[in-house]
Amino acid sequence: MVNTAGDQPFFRVERGADFADNLHEDFFPRTFPKLFPWGRGGPKALSLPDDNSYDALGSAQRSNNHSLNYWTKYVLQRHGGRFAVHPVFCFLVFNILLRSTNRRISMVRLAKGSFGRLDQVCGRLTMDRLKTAQGEMQDTKTTTDRDVLFLLHELSIFGHAQPLSNETRLLMRRKIQSLNIWTGIPAIWITVNPNDINNPVKLKLSIHRLHDHHAAKELLIDLRGRYDRIALSIMDPVSAAIFFHREISLFFEKYVRTGQESVYGKISHYYATVETNDRGSLHLHGLLWLGGNMELPSLIDDMAKSEEGDYRTRVVRYLDSVFNECLDEEAGRAVRKARKPIDPIDEIMNNTATLAGAFDNESNFIAYCCQVHSHTYTCVKYSLKALVTEGAGQHRSTACRFKAPWKLVENTGFTEDGLLRIRRNHPLVNRYNRAMAVGLHHNHDLSMILTKTKGLAMVFYITNYATKLDTPMWKRLVFAADVLRQLRESASLRGPNLAEQDAQRRDVVNESRQFLMRAANRIFSERQLSAVEVCYFLLGYQTDFTNVPKWSYINLTALYWTIFRRWSHLRSQACTQIDVEEPSETVQFRQNGRTLLYLDAYAYRGPILREICLYDYMSMITLERRRGRDEDEVRLALQGPPECHEWIQKLRQPLEYAVLIFQGFISDDHMDEHPVYFKRYLSYPGSLAPKTALIACAGT
Repeated sequence: MVNTAGDQPFFRVERGADFADNLHEDFFPRTFPKLFPWGRGGPKALSLPDDNSYDALGSAQRSNNHSLNYWTKYVLQRHGGRFAVHPVFCFLVFNILLRSTNRRISMVRLAKGSFGRLDQVCGRLTMDRLKTAQGEMQDTKTTTDRDVLFLLHELSIFGHAQPLSNETRLLMRRKIQSLNIWTGIPAIWITVNPNDINNPVKLKLSIHRLHDHHAAKELLIDLRGRYDRIALSIMDPVSAAIFFHREISLFFEKYVRTGQESVYGKISHYYATVETNDRGSLHLHGLLWLGGNMELPSLIDDMAKSEEGDYRTRVVRYLDSVFNECLDEEAGRAVRKARKPIDPIDEIMNNTATLAGAFDNESNFIAYCCQVHSHTYTCVKYSLKALVTEGAGQHRSTACRFKAPWKLVENTGFTEDGLLRIRRNHPLVNRYNRAMAVGLHHNHDLSMILTKTKGLAMVFYITNYATKLDTPMWKRLVFAADVLRQLRESASLRGPNLAEQDAQRRDVVNESRQFLMRAANRIFSERQLSAVEVCYFLLGYQTDFTNVPKWSYINLTALYWTIFRRWSHLRSQACTQIDVEEPSETVQFRQNGRTLLYLDAYAYRGPILREICLYDYMSMITLERRRGRDEDEVRLALQGPPECHEWIQKLRQPLEYAVLIFQGFISDDHMDEHPVYFKRYLSYPGSLAPKTALIACAGT
């Protein structure tokens, strides 16, 4: 239908007033007609007639079914960028994928043995109980209602499968803690904020994605020095995501350089997480571990010794080479009048000698443009809250949460309290690294994690800060209460009796499953996510960066019950005091059938691996199906019952050792003793103390 509005004619396509079915093959053309000018498209092939005239086309179309993930990644990076710049498309696809995952998980949970308990819990829950539990969690971060705790546990299972959720953040936190056990406390904390607005590389990427080659070259010349580049950068979240991933990947490749000398020294491990700021732009928080730093906490004590003067001098020289808090403001201002920090200098980029000569001036110029602290809402928001709640009398001397301006420091060194002081001649310059300033040309931050009495507290704070939770857990109860209310109100509109429906239909309309799935949909879809963040996920980029090749997981509950079955005295004492029978054996099944648990295989590891502790065993060994293979230099047979004979132990190469992650509850109260299960019964430090060599198998 052709219409006219003023002087501009346009086509109007009507597809009815009904909502489009997202399972229909034409769902996306119906939802976004401007993105599909031919009226057809999407990840699903079209249904075509079966006559001979359509045979060839039909076979081609039938072979073009794609997963929604693959199709979305394809169209976001092609078709002139029209899918990438659409304000709704990426969010709708993200929600469809989210709901599909939740639906699949809810059907799997329906077949689990614990679903019967969930059914009972959902039947007992009321709006008042959820509201009471919500208040408790707001005040104490926990609740005494066991049914609500069980519900939150079931909802957390959905979170482990959802991107950018609290559960994925908590797993990142466990990974950092596991690295602390593996290689000691980290030495350096880094923050990297790539400039995704007017960076020349980002602008080239955006323009060439949205225009042809000749038009892009003309636009690049025209946009230089104009504010239109800001609108161009903001309107294309896909370019921002690609640029960020490229920038961070090159940062770890060229700057961190694990196992080699770098601008930070020799780094053995790193772990970093991706976050968004207030305007939705991506940035990175990370931790670096120096090679051979297992004794890092004793560094300050070693430097305090009178006979360690040379060692103290070398440490201070290292700190001055990595961390800088000095700025020549007049020199930076003079260069800024001549050029901008985003302007590339070909002489420096292409000539090493020229770069070496201009290194100090260039790093000072970038620090002047990108590293000087300015008081914004971000740095005073907590002080404003304190001012409102506590009054001006309780307000501290500076409103800035970073405590800027900072005191000047004449020389780098350590105070009597063990605090590191970097030489500073400017009160407002953020700590920076000169090599990073010259190479990155954008804001960054880094700190040395060295304190005498608060080292572990600093690591704990940084770990939590780098993996901040998306939303508080009590908000999940708000969504759950609203979903429960809607389900109870719609009970009168329910269809025929469940007894009259077939088994498959009963599973689909099961009220407890519906409640769990809808609550998960609300929790994980109604949260603040930027378009850049969503596109970053849809493009398949990871939300954490690390050089750890493998992760191995051990569940503490499974570990306890494995020891419980093998420790007859503990078993007899526990059963006597709580009057219970011995628990049934744990059997693990995967898609390929029954699998062998590492905890069970460890007992039958054989004489060569006899001296290896459980921690090292799960790091160095991977279990494979035997499939007729014999022992060799990297494979060792299990020596146990017949069910072990179809499995074989394969040694990982040293560069492929896995880092062990502890899953389950770990109490922070080391003096706590349960009246039944005493911690002294489980004093097995030898099983967790990592060893550095494969003792009995060194020859192979």
